[in-house]
Amino acid sequence: MGAWKTSHPGVLLPSEISADCHGQRRPAGTLGQHGQHQRLNHRIRGALWVFTSASTHLQQAHGQRGQQTQQTDQAINRLQLPLLNATPAFQALVIVLDQASYYRGLRMIPYDLIREGLIALVAVFVLVVAFAGFLSSPDEPPLTLQQYAQQNPVGFVTTAMKELTGTSVIAQYWPPYNQGTGSVQFIGPLSLQQVAGVTIPIDPAHVYVLDPLAVAAQTDPQVATALQTFTQGGSKQQAAWEDTYTQALSKATGSNGHVVVPQGDEGPIPAMMDHLLALGTSGALDGLLLRSGGFYQNDFTKPLLFLSEDALPTKAAQFNLLGSQWGVMNETGNYPGQAWLWLYTFWYQVPPYNTSTNADALVLVTMGILTALLVLFPFLPYLNRLPYYLGVHRLIWREYYHDVRAEHRSEGASPGPAT
Repeated sequence: MGAWKTSHPGVLLPSEISADCHGQRRPAGTLGQHGQHQRLNHRIRGALWVFTSASTHLQQAHGQRGQQTQQTDQAINRLQLPLLNATPAFQALVIVLDQASYYRGLRMIPYDLIREGLIALVAVFVLVVAFAGFLSSPDEPPLTLQQYAQQNPVGFVTTAMKELTGTSVIAQYWPPYNQGTGSVQFIGPLSLQQVAGVTIPIDPAHVYVLDPLAVAAQTDPQVATALQTFTQGGSKQQAAWEDTYTQALSKATGSNGHVVVPQGDEGPIPAMMDHLLALGTSGALDGLLLRSGGFYQNDFTKPLLFLSEDALPTKAAQFNLLGSQWGVMNETGNYPGQAWLWLYTFWYQVPPYNTSTNADALVLVTMGILTALLVLFPFLPYLNRLPYYLGVHRLIWREYYHDVRAEHRSEGASPGPAT
């Protein structure tokens, strides 16, 4: 039997198979299996007919390959395959007839996926390094009462005295902490704070000064004596001691973990503040203010309110994070950090929010409306058609729409509206 010759090693083209089958004489052993040949060839031709029929429908959808399919069917019907080569020939014909005929006439664009991926990876790496060089955020450690007491003991004691005398911002705040009137905001005639009421009751004098000292007094006789003297002095005497010590704080200095003030009639206040400062610098005050009735001690409301008097505004000013500034810090290790607050802080910089005494309430209502619009956007008439009217999808798929218009022009029909 002559050798099979093909331009594709291992692949038998229809013309080559047909020529060999008609031009070569079959061995005697093969002639004895003529009936098996006929049945197998019949099955192969049937399978290929189904395959090429499906391919014909796909080709007719493109409108350019009807004649090629007819020629392929004729070649398949004349096909006679030897038994031993039936399966490899069938697989080869499927590949040849599918890829060669189906993709013939289509415009191919070379694309190197590995090169494109490598370029994208290098570009992103360069951009990340470049932006990190001048837009990165500092790795600032969390601000705690211990840090505040160690770095600014005079400021710590001054804030504690405001809490004790009831002159702090929190002491005069209003709900949800107390019944003060210093930070009441309205939306028209309605005050959301008044509607909610006092939900987190805080007595600053007891929470930040007297109660922590009472815990320390259980093991320190000096603290117990100073605290007893203060509580038995009466409200009038207490006010006198507090006024004298508050005035002396304007000339106070910090030295070796202590606050030194000029001598005066301050009663037990200096001893009380000195022991409270010791609790702060040791970190014990952080733990005492985190105490709650639950299993998890993770309510930072009380420490944050104390820090908001002086420590937080001072630290925020260093990083341009005040309400009158535009800075936003993305804290390292606490994703997403403060970056998600940019939209909230934005409103405080523009009128009428930046001049209103009800700015917090106005921002709350504004963000509530915007959030509702975002959630209901797919269901709102006209608004849900906005992407269609903007036509961004036509810009993204501009090559596709260009081909569609070109096809309409070639058929002599005017292009319809793109969707």
